Amino acid sequence: MSSAVCDTLILSDLHLGSDVSRADDARRMLRRHRFRRLILLGDIFSDLNFGQR
Repeated sequence: MSSAVCDTLILSDLHLGSDVSRADDARRMLRRHRFRRLILLGDIFSDLNFGQR
């Protein structure tokens, strides 16, 4: 974990649930960095029809 604290960390276009999602990479990055505020920008989910998969 880094010792410095970032003010804001921005994650963009996670596309959770899709074949191209990099959720594991995002989770590792969130654990590795300290931050005061998290902004999720863009498409968080690939498809909002959760029950149909």
